[in-house]
Amino acid sequence: MKYDIGFETAMAKVSTLADTNQKSISELSSEALTLSITTGTSASELGESLYEVLSAGISTVDLTAFLIEANKLAVVGFTDVVSSVYV
Repeated sequence: MKYDIGFETAMAKVSTLADTNQKSISELSSEALTLSITTGTSASELGESLYEVLSAGISTVDLTAFLIEANKLAVVGFTDVVSSVYV
């Protein structure tokens, strides 16, 4: 899958907070890219959202499930995923 430098930058930020004993950065990247394909949300936005979710105190193991719900909220709330993390 092709992604842009924004996704790589976001995942570098994620790596500073993620507990890689729970999930590897590679696994988190793969999950974000898969979610991007299934939802149509950009990989960069989802990568940045992962960082925001971690910053909000959600555990690494729960990131993807939380991100899926945040993405749904963003769609129905006419906002972006990053903003919906804090709702």
